[in-house]
Amino acid sequence: MHEGNIRPFEDLVMQVTDRALTAKDASKPYVGLEHIPSSGTSLRSLGNAGDSISTNGVFAAGDILFGKLRPRLRKSVRVDQAGYCSTDVLVLRARPGIDAAYAGYIAQSDEVFRRAIQTEEGTKMPRCSWGDVRTTRVFFPATQVHQQRIAAILTSLDNAIEATEALIEKHQQIKAGLMQDLFTRGVLPTGVARPEPASEPDLYHSLGGRIVPKSWREAELQDIAQVGRGKFTHRPRNDPRFLGGAFPFIQTGDIAAAAGDYLDTYSQTLSASGAAVSSCFPTGTIAVTIAANIADTAILSIPMYFPDSVVGVVVTGAADVRFVELSIRRSKPRLEAMAPQSAQKNINLQDLRPLKLMLPPLEEQQAISARYEAAHRPIKALRNGLAKLRAQKLGLMQDLLTGKVPVTVPEPALPA
Repeated sequence: MHEGNIRPFEDLVMQVTDRALTAKDASKPYVGLEHIPSSGTSLRSLGNAGDSISTNGVFAAGDILFGKLRPRLRKSVRVDQAGYCSTDVLVLRARPGIDAAYAGYIAQSDEVFRRAIQTEEGTKMPRCSWGDVRTTRVFFPATQVHQQRIAAILTSLDNAIEATEALIEKHQQIKAGLMQDLFTRGVLPTGVARPEPASEPDLYHSLGGRIVPKSWREAELQDIAQVGRGKFTHRPRNDPRFLGGAFPFIQTGDIAAAAGDYLDTYSQTLSASGAAVSSCFPTGTIAVTIAANIADTAILSIPMYFPDSVVGVVVTGAADVRFVELSIRRSKPRLEAMAPQSAQKNINLQDLRPLKLMLPPLEEQQAISARYEAAHRPIKALRNGLAKLRAQKLGLMQDLLTGKVPVTVPEPALPA
């Protein structure tokens, strides 16, 4: 462990309690909890100070904004400009002699968030307070130079993470534009998209209220696939006799996380008894969520089981699996609109089976799918790289912000 000691968090930072009651500088931004990303390092968006009519906190460049409402969301960032914020945000400022960047990383550490979560109060709107968080015991490097060195290492990773996130966003925008073209104009046998309807109207016709290529037809999902609901009939659902075996069992959260991709990972399994009261769906099945999260999708890379909150779509030979998955995903707004406005949204087989899709000839479906996969491949690679960078940062934070691993600071050069 390198030089330093363990001291209260308040020895590094102080709370800033300045308030703006009515008049605010409209040229400055407003930051609400919605602008602070969970486990993020910088603000992703900003509000307008003029739009906030309530009392706000006041922050300066270099301050730390720490979300005290629902601390489990781990919202803490250091800002590079002055502005106003929600009173559900603690404004913290590095004390004199403390490196502001280092203090910002300590505010994102497991130690601080663990204390915030342990001391939160309230059921529906749990909050922590500075009075509790300030006593958190954190690592205090012996010199500001050591603090700056630790912050520099973590900042270099943050820069790499943000650059990767920006590349992913750029590729996603390109892919979104490509998908819009492919699902309205399709692909010619030459591999290029058809001309726009305005320039070549004879290539298109009106079908189901849409202008689509003449070779396309309208079909219901049940015409091109077997659509069946998952099941797990045993109660209670968490009976250990029915869990922990060799049969992969996925839930809506697993499918939402896959975001339409191929799914071969799972966090839960069924025993032989559990499998007997559930349903197995084969490789290539499109899993579609129908409760809470509506129309999230994934394609099974291996046979899997799931409960009745998920529907399995097993495509026949008349259609391409990826094309059908993309069509269902693009139908998400329509399917969400069908869900009753209750405490938990849900749809059923009667909503999904007659879902109308525009269906090109099979060869064109496959060409569209191939274009999608080519556009998605670099995004997948970047996401894998991003996951590795985040894991690396997490490991370094645990090592450097606890003093477990020392950092070296160059000795000052001796005069000649």
